[in-house]
Amino acid sequence: MLIEPDQDLTIDLIGIYDFSNTPNAGIIDGNAQTLQPIYGQYAGYNFANTRLQSSYYVLEGNVSYRFEDSITATSSTSFSHFAAHETSDDTTIFQPALGSLGPLFDFPGIVAPTTKTVTEEFRLASPSNDQFEWLGGFFYDHEGQQLSGRHQRRLYRGHAARCARPRRQ
Repeated sequence: MLIEPDQDLTIDLIGIYDFSNTPNAGIIDGNAQTLQPIYGQYAGYNFANTRLQSSYYVLEGNVSYRFEDSITATSSTSFSHFAAHETSDDTTIFQPALGSLGPLFDFPGIVAPTTKTVTEEFRLASPSNDQFEWLGGFFYDHEGQQLSGRHQRRLYRGHAARCARPRRQ
């Protein structure tokens, strides 16, 4: 959205948002001992329901003002946020360690990285001419990341259920 209250001041606001939800994301079924892909009737068999959800948004604002002597001041500020929540089926990794009790458990693995970024730029610029021009300002950038993940273990009474649903966060 562009706002121009007068010829010397412009304000530009921008926003972008994306969300995706992908069930059974990135799965290649394999044998945990041989690491070979599984084909046939057991292909696609997962103990835990897997998924990938991600969201991303960017908010940005630009303000520019031209003074009477044609010097311009420009400020550009942005904020972005990326978050993902993935549930993977780690049953074939952990189940063999439990021996004969292994088939009673499933092991959904939760991974949830988040990144937040804030930037600010401020500039003062001389008018454009053929003799001498100058530009000065500062730039600030701060990015924070958080990675959380855990493995859940659940006991099934009797037998392991196909595509069991993990608890929502």
